[in-house]
Amino acid sequence: MSEDPSPPFGGPNMANGTSSPHDQLRLEAARKRLKSERFTSENESPLDAQIRRLTEELEELKKQRQVAELQEQIWAEQHLLEASRNRLSVAAASASPMSNSPAPVPAPVPASVPAPVPATALALASALVSAPSTSTAIAPSPQVVSHPPQTTQAVAKPSVVPNNVPVAASPNVKQPFVAPQPAAVQQPQKSPLVLNGNGLTQGQAVSSPSAGNGVTNATPSRPPSAVPTSLPVASKQQLQQQRQQQLKEQLQKEQQRKQQEQQEQQRKQQEQQEQQREQQEQQQQEQQQQEQQQQQQQQQQQEQERPWFKRPCTPGAPADSTLRQLPPYQGRTREEYASFIAALEAHFSRAPQYYSKEREYRKVKLGLQHLGPAPRASWHALTEHPETWHNFRIFLFKVVVRNLKPIDQARQANTTQPAAPKVETAQTPAAQQPPPAPSSMPKVQPGQPAQQSPQAQRNGSLSHGPLPSASPNLKAKTAIATYVNCQQSPKETIQAFSTRLQATSSFNAELSLHDRMGFLKKGVVSPIRNRAHRPFPYFKTYDEYVVYLQDIEDTLPQRQIELEGEQPPQTNASKWVPVAWNGNSNHQTTQQGPGAPRGHSPDCTAKPPSNVPPQASKAFAHSSPPRPKNGPASPTARKSMPRRMSSPAPPDPKIKPTDGRDWWACRNYIGGLEAHFRNHPRYFTDEERKVALARRYICPSLNEKWVAFARKRPQITWFDVCVFIINQSAQSFTPESAVSRYLRCSQMPNQKIREFALWVQQFAPHYQRPGWDELRHLYDRIMPYIKTRARKDYKDFSSLAAMVAYLEAVESTHPNRPKDIAPDNARQSVPRKRSRED
Repeated sequence: MSEDPSPPFGGPNMANGTSSPHDQLRLEAARKRLKSERFTSENESPLDAQIRRLTEELEELKKQRQVAELQEQIWAEQHLLEASRNRLSVAAASASPMSNSPAPVPAPVPASVPAPVPATALALASALVSAPSTSTAIAPSPQVVSHPPQTTQAVAKPSVVPNNVPVAASPNVKQPFVAPQPAAVQQPQKSPLVLNGNGLTQGQAVSSPSAGNGVTNATPSRPPSAVPTSLPVASKQQLQQQRQQQLKEQLQKEQQRKQQEQQEQQRKQQEQQEQQREQQEQQQQEQQQQEQQQQQQQQQQQEQERPWFKRPCTPGAPADSTLRQLPPYQGRTREEYASFIAALEAHFSRAPQYYSKEREYRKVKLGLQHLGPAPRASWHALTEHPETWHNFRIFLFKVVVRNLKPIDQARQANTTQPAAPKVETAQTPAAQQPPPAPSSMPKVQPGQPAQQSPQAQRNGSLSHGPLPSASPNLKAKTAIATYVNCQQSPKETIQAFSTRLQATSSFNAELSLHDRMGFLKKGVVSPIRNRAHRPFPYFKTYDEYVVYLQDIEDTLPQRQIELEGEQPPQTNASKWVPVAWNGNSNHQTTQQGPGAPRGHSPDCTAKPPSNVPPQASKAFAHSSPPRPKNGPASPTARKSMPRRMSSPAPPDPKIKPTDGRDWWACRNYIGGLEAHFRNHPRYFTDEERKVALARRYICPSLNEKWVAFARKRPQITWFDVCVFIINQSAQSFTPESAVSRYLRCSQMPNQKIREFALWVQQFAPHYQRPGWDELRHLYDRIMPYIKTRARKDYKDFSSLAAMVAYLEAVESTHPNRPKDIAPDNARQSVPRKRSRED
């Protein structure tokens, strides 16, 4: 199909001098377009012009595409129109009244004589033509010259025109008038009506005349010999049934489509409702969580605002049936006070981890729960509430004193107090007198309260209050005075004094544990009392406190001499001679003293000075314990500076610089230097010289590591140097093997604590975990006898060297230590032979 070209501007209308309104509009639009093109071409750049041309071409292509689509629609409508015309001609032919009359021989019909068309046929044809909606609703379109299909083209044979269609007369040719005659119609055959795909019968193979302004101007190419002349009634019913079925099918499809759309809408609505419901549930959960968090925060704030003694108890407290039977404490008598304290302390001893020293406020809370109304009111009236158990006991005892004070005053007003007799003991006059020390304790009279030492005041002893018994019985007062004024004799040990003190007291049931410790500490000699700095709550039983004081007594050389009954040696700096240690007798002897001058035998060195009394020679030779190496009591404290200045530098040790590649290299390095230190004790008197010499024999390749190691420690000791060298030997182990051995290691029975601490350091670098405590790891794996004797744990030390030094001191003073370990934590070396010059 080709598009109808529009007439040009200089067409026939312009030639005649007239122009239509449509042509004028087109001309005006063309002028405006040319004007705009000229203006844009003058002002725009080449790129803009190219873009504008491409845009115009695109618009033209779109227009052409729209025209092509319209032409295709017109062509389809024309085909439908031709088909409807064919059906109309067939229906008109079948509805003619002459079709039912028999005509054996058809007669030729002139082409110029049209046959009349009945009204019924025209009505039926119009109904058939109006059936397809697409064929009747045709929009007006411009005149387009279209090529008819092959079936409508004219052929060489003469065309046959129906009788009822007039022939269009040409303007130049005049035809004569011919009277119309009835045309012979062939007898129709009794055969069923068969429809093809387009809804036409089998006889519609020939083309039908086209209707234009009510006049047929097209003729068929050949006569419809096989087309039936009449349409039976059955075919009409079949057409109606088919039409109804099609309508029903369309209605069903429409209903199904509507149902599907409704189901889809319902499904979408359900999904939206579910989403809204989920969102509401999430919002409700978030609101509930926020409310719970706010409640928890409010509770925490309320708990923080409340004082500690009003907060709820921590869960996990041990249950005890005896506390349920414990009556509320009223503080009326001392017996009630003693029984109340004893019951609570027995309960505390059953759960030492829960009622630990760091959580003493739990003890106070439990005591507050069992207080009566009056003591509780007194507690809340305090401005400062003590959190320790010891101060809480003081508060309870003050309640007892406050309640008994009116009774004592009334009794004293009615009765006169008899004079207390003088108490005599079986001690010697020298034993009755306290030792000549600046902090000696004066003897307390029976009617006066016991005098306290400064340490006893810090520990909060209850000896400053009234005596445990206020009975007017003379025998009870005498016993109390004897117990309070009991003193330790110079020849009496702590264990013997404790036994005697307990035997003299007939009212131990009325005293608490801290009271008994306070009276014991008050009665011991001043050297021991001045060194007992641990508070009473540190000890759980009375026997532990006795052992603690006994340990202090064992470490005092003056007390050891006093227990032997001899006079202590004079400690003049010019006459004191250091002595060696004998591992078999656990005492110092004078054999081969390290400070013996050359040219004198050990027997001469072992003799006491001339100004020492003869009775002190035995104590000097056998009873003197080892003197400490450091501190003001060390033998080198008074001459450290002159001796250091006068001591010449020793020769270099015969060892090689090491990089600590394995354990044996580290062992040779440490052993060689320690032997060198022992051979020159007068020069290596401090840690600085030892560290300086050890630093010279470390390979230069370890300089950076050493600097980083030293920066982490405020003070470097010889033990730290050993740790650094042994840490370098960790490269000789695989990480898995080192970690396994590090976690499974423990101290052997005959292994010194220092050797064990250094042996562990070869595996320690492979087990560097965040939060790992090296001190606790070592403390947990030492021998049990060292743990039980040590009064400090790993929390009391800030460095590994300090803890190892403390454990060495504990190990050296233990009576059951292995025989091959000396008190200075060094194995006994065989004495070297004397030179020929000696």
